[in-house]
Amino acid sequence: MRRRRRSAPTVTEPVEASAESALPRRLTPPRPRLPFTLQGSVLLGILAVIGLGVVWLLASFDILPTALVVAVPSAAAAFGALWFLAALVRRNPRGIVFSAAWLGGALSLLLAAQGIAAVGTTLIGLVFIAVGAALILRGLLMANQPL
Repeated sequence: MRRRRRSAPTVTEPVEASAESALPRRLTPPRPRLPFTLQGSVLLGILAVIGLGVVWLLASFDILPTALVVAVPSAAAAFGALWFLAALVRRNPRGIVFSAAWLGGALSLLLAAQGIAAVGTTLIGLVFIAVGAALILRGLLMANQPL
C-alpha cells in the first residue's frame, strides 16, 4: 500500500500592506487530485452516447417530431463517418475501431428511424460487421502498429 506524501499547505501573501491587510494569513489546503484523468475526446464520446440514449428514449415515447427522429441518427452516422475518416488519415488504430462501432450503431438507429428494421435486430449485427471491416482495414493499412 502506497502512502501519499502530504504537501505543505500554501500560504497566500497579502497584496498591499494596508490596514485591511493586517489580517492573519489564511492557509489554503492543497486541492485533492482525482484518482483518474479524462481526455477531452473520451468525455465528448461519453456525452454523445448519453445524448443519443436520451433522444432514443424520447423518440420511443413519440415525444419528438418525425423529422428530428430521422435527423439525429443521420447526424450520428455523419459524425461516425467523419470520425472514421479522420482516424484513417491520422492512422489511429483505436479511433478506427471505435468510430466503426459508432457508425454501425448509428446506421442501425437510422434503419429503425426509417422503419426498415428494428434496432434490436440490426444493432449487434451492424456493429460487428463494422468493427470487423475496420479491423481488416486496419490490418491492411497499419500492419505494424499495435492496437
